[in-house]
Amino acid sequence: RSQGLITTPSSADFKPADNAEHTNALAEQQQQQQNRHEIPTSHEAILGAGEEGTSKAVTAVALDRAGNRCVTGSHDGNVRIYDFHGMNSEMAPFRTLEEPCGSYAITSVSFSPSGDRFLVVPSSPCPKVFNRDGREVCELTRGDMYVRDMKNTKGHTAACCGGQWHPAERAALLTCSEDGTARIWDVERPQNQVAVLKPRQRKPGRFACRAACYSPDGGAVAAAFGDGSLQVWDVRGGSASGLTAAYTGMVASSRLQASSGGAQLQSWSYSQKTTAVCFDAHAGGDAGDAMVCSLAFHADNRTLVSRAQDGTLKLWDVRSLSKPVAVASDLAARYDETACGFSPDGELAYTAVSAPEGSGGDGSGGAVAFFDSKTLRPVSRIGLPSSAVAVQWHAGLNQLFVGCAKGREGETRVLYDPSLSTKGVLVCKDRKARVPDAADMAIAGLYQGTVYTPHALPMFREPMSAGAGGGGGGARKRARDGALMAPPKSDSLPVGKVGAGGQLGTSEKAVMMRQIMEKEFTKSKTNARDAFLSHDDGGAAASEKKDDALSKQ
Repeated sequence: RSQGLITTPSSADFKPADNAEHTNALAEQQQQQQNRHEIPTSHEAILGAGEEGTSKAVTAVALDRAGNRCVTGSHDGNVRIYDFHGMNSEMAPFRTLEEPCGSYAITSVSFSPSGDRFLVVPSSPCPKVFNRDGREVCELTRGDMYVRDMKNTKGHTAACCGGQWHPAERAALLTCSEDGTARIWDVERPQNQVAVLKPRQRKPGRFACRAACYSPDGGAVAAAFGDGSLQVWDVRGGSASGLTAAYTGMVASSRLQASSGGAQLQSWSYSQKTTAVCFDAHAGGDAGDAMVCSLAFHADNRTLVSRAQDGTLKLWDVRSLSKPVAVASDLAARYDETACGFSPDGELAYTAVSAPEGSGGDGSGGAVAFFDSKTLRPVSRIGLPSSAVAVQWHAGLNQLFVGCAKGREGETRVLYDPSLSTKGVLVCKDRKARVPDAADMAIAGLYQGTVYTPHALPMFREPMSAGAGGGGGGARKRARDGALMAPPKSDSLPVGKVGAGGQLGTSEKAVMMRQIMEKEFTKSKTNARDAFLSHDDGGAAASEKKDDALSKQ
């Protein structure tokens, strides 16, 4: 490898080695198997390695069918969009949606088959749909949390656990939630769900729907629940067989016809009739806490693989779900979104492997494990310096996109082989960023600080020749400039009716009262002795003479 870190398969997955020669022979044998299956792991790149700041664990990765754009979601609630044809070697996202669904962690992302939109599923009841440039298209409606039977509400009422776009339908998608249901939606009518899928149960209670997925032809839906059950519905033709009991609810909706009572009529299908079920697919316990992380269908539409936090990867035949076809164990899964899937040619099954518990929390020791798709016999194990969570093997690019978690940070690693892979990161890995030129810095320095333009004001403008083509604008322009130069008018008494001229309204009574008050106020400021003596004409003169005589003595 020229970049990154990839280790040879761990001996824990194969027979233990007795000596160095046997170890080397085993490594060569597995390298030959890896080359035979054309697993593109010789080189590595990191998306957003030059981006400022780091995200939390990357738990969701999706690519459009053409392989031009990649979308990632993480536990920090942010969604990053990468355009391979517009990136340079720094591989920074061209757009980052900061908490588009609030502060909820992103559990799943999925592109539409046409690639013009993608689904973002947060750990909230309301997934959202965005166009390929990151602008919000719609938000799926929330259900009524006070309705006891989940088939009677118009949307999810608890946190969503995952979602997937229909493989062929441009407007259909699937979501699952902790409210115990999987729901099918029509994006053109986001306020109206199409169908509600409820599980069959051996005991009463509500068990979360941990994972759900479409078959490649879109004819079946598989879902895993918290009680450890794995169930499959037939949804061919857009409506599930057995979805004949249509439930009708009276809710507000502007897209449907109004009923006679004035309310809006909204209807959806409901089914609890499954085509196949296994009640003990994964260990759930009495509390119903089976953490099935992900499900994936094989291209033959019959084979199904399931990944759970009990450390197992199980292979199933949906025609007979009584027991698994094969089981692979000792696969750590510390994240609820740990992914699994099949290779583009269908020969391999793969899954993300978390770092063991004793790794010290730095995430070292993670891997992507590959198995034979018919027997789950170990084929290869690609070591990573951090825990692997989300894995997407794109068929057109033949590149592996791995969402990783290392402590409180996360990253997206791309594994590829120049001799086997095409486009994708190969387009931008050698494209260097433009180096800033000295002229750019000089020009930037000219515009630093505050710029003053006094001559833009009318009072500083030079007069122009007036009239008849001279550019001065004639009498109208001179009158307008004169009005701008004229000093503001002084305040004056209002003229005309009350409140005219922008002054406060007044009346004759108010003016009279103000004049009387001014006179009284003026009188109060005169000398009190003089005011008193002014009312006694004779007594005042006699008092003054007596005072003069006393002063002479």
